[in-house]
Amino acid sequence: MVGRVRGIAVGVMMLLAASGYLFGGAIMTQQIASAGPPNGTELRATEASMAQAQATVRPIATSASTARINLTSNGLSSSGKAFSYGYDLAQQGPYDGKGPVSDSARQVAQSISGAFEDVPIMGWGLPNPEPSPGIYDLSGIAQRVAFVESTGGIPIITLCAAPDWMKGGQLGSTDWTQIDTAPLPQHFEDFAALTALIARTFPQVKYFVVWNELKGFWNSSIDGWDAESYTDLYNDVYTAIKAVRPDALVGGPYVSMTTDPGSAPAMQAAPSGSWGYVDPAPLAAVSYWLRHNVGADFIAVDGSGFTESAGLATDPLTATQKYAAVDDWLRAQTSLPIVWMESHLLPDPTTATQQQQAALRVAVLLQMASSGASVGMQWNPEQTPGWDEGLWTATDAIGGGQATVLAQELPAVLAVLAAPVSLVGGEPPGRMAASGPDGTITVTLSPTTASVVTQTS
Repeated sequence: MVGRVRGIAVGVMMLLAASGYLFGGAIMTQQIASAGPPNGTELRATEASMAQAQATVRPIATSASTARINLTSNGLSSSGKAFSYGYDLAQQGPYDGKGPVSDSARQVAQSISGAFEDVPIMGWGLPNPEPSPGIYDLSGIAQRVAFVESTGGIPIITLCAAPDWMKGGQLGSTDWTQIDTAPLPQHFEDFAALTALIARTFPQVKYFVVWNELKGFWNSSIDGWDAESYTDLYNDVYTAIKAVRPDALVGGPYVSMTTDPGSAPAMQAAPSGSWGYVDPAPLAAVSYWLRHNVGADFIAVDGSGFTESAGLATDPLTATQKYAAVDDWLRAQTSLPIVWMESHLLPDPTTATQQQQAALRVAVLLQMASSGASVGMQWNPEQTPGWDEGLWTATDAIGGGQATVLAQELPAVLAVLAAPVSLVGGEPPGRMAASGPDGTITVTLSPTTASVVTQTS
């Protein structure tokens, strides 16, 4: 075993933080009536299914719920933002700070100042941080943390993946096909030592998430997650980080709350609705981790609004209710702040226009904010084929890095969601609204139209 915490001197060049801004004005409206997506299979909506999208009434937060702890730029607080948006810097992007395209993308990010921006430690465009024991390369992490600071964002680091030698690979080499492989148990302490080093090297980062979607921890013999082994890894990491950074805030288990079609089996208390039900495996993993972790500052999950086997079980707007149902279940298990590390909305985003995708993303944020989540993140801010709408267009071409429809709508939306909101009841089919002290947001979505109207108080 290589040992717990190894010293290192790492020079980090930090960019100057640029000031952000919010769009002003009492009302910001983005409304498009289009010919609809290339085909209507994913945005299908019948009279009955759209009726199910009518909002469930949730009371506006009382003094008791206002005291709920949330993640803020200064750490956990009961007086900061009620809800925050974020995204994962999960692919190659404009993080080197060079050229007009990168500058344009950075300006888009600055317009959504205060967003949580997640940085992995290896993979997704970053190099192996420790290709051999005691040989480090934290340059990729430093570059992305600098990007986050330059946009006025809040950095959060996902402690995934693991160097090859920790999972049975060769010293000094990196097999990127093994990115989903977990470290071997005999190297849990070595991985923990690496994470502690990272936490110490980047003191400006307050939040750390242990691993990603339980990659490598599936146990086919029990047809479920090996929550015991993951929790052992988590506990080693938590202990190592807290030893060198008592101020750091650590969470897990970052499990995907996968959706199955149909109704939940009898005697299974699982979040469910017309969108399907949450598979029992991630629920069991969360329950085990909550019972056996040595400490946690927040709980992290992710999930999609559709089923892996059958796609959308209902219309997309109704499917967003899944996030509120999971929040309700989590809040019944723990008082830890809830962080959605990812949220994927359409099986095939190419079937929807940018306006429809933006409206659906805002609807998900309304569901999360009104049901008690602290942070709602999406995968990758750069527009990428096959993924949900990003914030800026692709940066690998001249003229890229331009704001998408979603990026134009978010500043006004997030200004309202900074205070507690509740969903408005009695909305007609195809429409969702949330209201709070700072204003009202109304989302309309159908196979042919999409709009987001934000009215500030």
